[in-house]
Amino acid sequence: MQPGYQPHEYPNSPDSPPQMQPVVAQAPMPTYQDPLPPGPQGHNHSLGAPRKRSGRGGLKMIIGFTLGILITLSSGGLGGYYLGKSAGVADASGGTPDDSYVGKWFAADCYTYSSSCDYSAMWLKEDGSISIWEEPYFECSDGLIIYSRHVEDGDNDCIDGTDEGTAKAENFNSDYTWVDINELKMKDDDAESYNDYYYMDLNWGINDEGDFCLTYYNYKENIGTSTVSCQKSWLINDAMWVKYDLVGSLFYIEKVGNDDTDCRVMLRIERSSGPPEEDNQAWTDLMNLETLEAMSTKPGACSGTTYQELTEGFSSSASEGTDTSASTLNTYTAEDAADAASAAGDGADTLIKMQMTGKDDLAWSFVKITLSVGDNVYTCSVASGDDCSISQQAGDNDNAWEPGEYIFLSEGTEEICSAQGCAVDISVTNNGNTVAGDGSAVVN
Repeated sequence: MQPGYQPHEYPNSPDSPPQMQPVVAQAPMPTYQDPLPPGPQGHNHSLGAPRKRSGRGGLKMIIGFTLGILITLSSGGLGGYYLGKSAGVADASGGTPDDSYVGKWFAADCYTYSSSCDYSAMWLKEDGSISIWEEPYFECSDGLIIYSRHVEDGDNDCIDGTDEGTAKAENFNSDYTWVDINELKMKDDDAESYNDYYYMDLNWGINDEGDFCLTYYNYKENIGTSTVSCQKSWLINDAMWVKYDLVGSLFYIEKVGNDDTDCRVMLRIERSSGPPEEDNQAWTDLMNLETLEAMSTKPGACSGTTYQELTEGFSSSASEGTDTSASTLNTYTAEDAADAASAAGDGADTLIKMQMTGKDDLAWSFVKITLSVGDNVYTCSVASGDDCSISQQAGDNDNAWEPGEYIFLSEGTEEICSAQGCAVDISVTNNGNTVAGDGSAVVN
């Protein structure tokens, strides 16, 4: 089934937020607080069961959006919405699949008020279909589909009642799995007959502007609707950076973070299953490690995004800075210093040049920098007598590492690198909290 689209031109502002434009019926644009109007056949087009956050790191479906369709349906075919950020869009099309995007993508939804994150996953397939890691759907004996949360809940949600008290219902496995959102024959919420259903599809593609698009189809026989949501994305290796959440209502696509340089990153990881449903430190460590690696190739459009924001959440007061005695949103870069590494006994070498970016002055009394080469770990200090010494340049405060200030790490009491090609791992903490940054450098 090929839906028909009608284009809508947008102002020449590639970073302006997406706005929904009804093609057939005009209506005021609601925000996410507004109640969603019902769709055709009396159902609310809720794609996937919403997962309640318990305060623990759980799982939230990445495309758990609720679709309220404002278009007036007719047998003449499909109307369409286009939510686009690119200027001069000539065709409100969801585009075509691109092999470079194919794979299983994972995202962390972190919040500053919680000690753990929610995780979500979607599988972009070569044919343009999408599978979501979520609870499976239950198929009634008549072929209609209902959400698993309705099985054995005391109400007959299947018209034939097979979701209550039957062997099929009692043996139904509701464990999370990859669910293919394609030609699902969904039962209307208020169905009174076997004819009260609609088909639901979800597809992805890259349009002519290079935007990443999600296309939702809702149809029955020759009547249906389509909704296309497109936004600019930056695909770098196994990381996809976006500025607007793929989660939430299509009436209100929420901007990530606090300003135009904040982004969310989705990570491509090859594994058979999705994220664990309960807290799992090994999984958290893996996601944090992949996020840190992605930070090394972060696009310029996302320059304001920090590792801490991605792993701990965006703070509403990020623009005001944070307490220098606690955590910080600052990041650092590290590179080989101009001084060449020399053999042992030839004098102290200047090893690494580092620069701080952000809004906070980090007091040296709270900062700890350590270097590791192989199994050997070295402590750096602004005071003399440590394994490695820290010298400051281009700063005004000798008691703190300031944003924009360069520091140089040199050998102190220990010979750290004695030959070129010395791989050095770097750890920077501020009052025990990790400061995001390059994490390593090769000293020549």
